[in-house]
Amino acid sequence: MQEWEEALIIFLGKYKRTRKAGPTSIFWPFEKVIFVDMRIKEKDMSKQEVITSDGITLEVDAVIWYRADDAKAYTFNIQDPDGSTQDFSMAVIRGKMGRMTEKGCIKERRKITEYLMSEVDGKTKENEAEKPIDWGIKVTGAEIKDIRRPKEVEAAVHKKRAAKDERDATILKAEGESKAKMLMADAERYQVEEEGKADVFFTNLSIEMLEKYTGDKKSAAELYKVLRAINEFGGSDTKTILAEFPGISDLFGKFLK
Repeated sequence: MQEWEEALIIFLGKYKRTRKAGPTSIFWPFEKVIFVDMRIKEKDMSKQEVITSDGITLEVDAVIWYRADDAKAYTFNIQDPDGSTQDFSMAVIRGKMGRMTEKGCIKERRKITEYLMSEVDGKTKENEAEKPIDWGIKVTGAEIKDIRRPKEVEAAVHKKRAAKDERDATILKAEGESKAKMLMADAERYQVEEEGKADVFFTNLSIEMLEKYTGDKKSAAELYKVLRAINEFGGSDTKTILAEFPGISDLFGKFLK
């Protein structure tokens, strides 16, 4: 028998006594020995899926450490103590996280770990209030190593987020183009208005200057029209233009002098 083992002595199919490491004797063939490993064991629980209270699927990586605390209970009270400890641990994690939101699970990981240790250790030890069957197991530690969304869920979330970002960018671009068009239209309208104001200003100024030659404002306005027409047609048909304004020839001649 090894240092880390305890031996259960069975006499004709019935438990008789427990022996720790060291020399011992049995009454063969009526007695047989069952050796129980008392060292700490580790159970890794990776990629376990849980659903939170807000309907989000998460993957949990957890680990639990435990040992046989009572060799007799560990052997006789439960058929598969190692597998049962693992299954019960995952049931505790799913139950706890199922009552929490996704953000709460990620934020309160330490509390989930503490709850896991207390629940599993309480279940595997005899409780006076509920008196469950003692599994003979002592939980020495537990850890929630990681909480994350499954790759498929994460990919779907990223795809949805990318589509939303693209839609928002399209909307912003459209709004920007619309605002730019409005600004351009305002600028063009302002330019037309300013050009109109400038045209009126210079027209009035020109008529005031021509009034010095004509002697009256009406004749100055007529002369201004003639000069403007000649300017637009490049002076190529001055006689025809003068014919359109009878009585202005003398004024035009005076202006040229």
